[in-house]
Amino acid sequence: MDQTNVLLKKQNRLNRLIVLMLAVMVVALVVTCVVVVQNVNQISQTIVKVDRIVDDIAVPTAELAEVDWNEITVELETITKELSAVDWEKLSTDIGDTALQAQESLRVAGEAVDALDIKTLNEAISDLKTIIEPLAKLFGKTPG
Repeated sequence: MDQTNVLLKKQNRLNRLIVLMLAVMVVALVVTCVVVVQNVNQISQTIVKVDRIVDDIAVPTAELAEVDWNEITVELETITKELSAVDWEKLSTDIGDTALQAQESLRVAGEAVDALDIKTLNEAISDLKTIIEPLAKLFGKTPG
């Protein structure tokens, strides 16, 4: 009988262990369900965001498919040839020469302004006004 009791105790422990394992599995399943249910809204929002992103990518992709890449390539090659044909050294020299000419013109204009006799110029303007004023009155105009 001792052996039978020992076997029964072992069987009893094994049954308890099986019940305990089943209980743990049920609890784990319930916790998993609760977590999924709580996050369904967030998962749904994420799916909507992913769908919008896919749509946003699809529009430019469709537009890019309509681009005539051969025409763009030809235009870029033409521009490249035109830029290669430019004599950059001559262009740089011409720009430098133009700048020097402009600088010289400004110097000459400055000297001309400095050489003006403002007093004589004012007297000439006053004399001109004196001459024009009677003519203006004759034609019914008043000088401003």
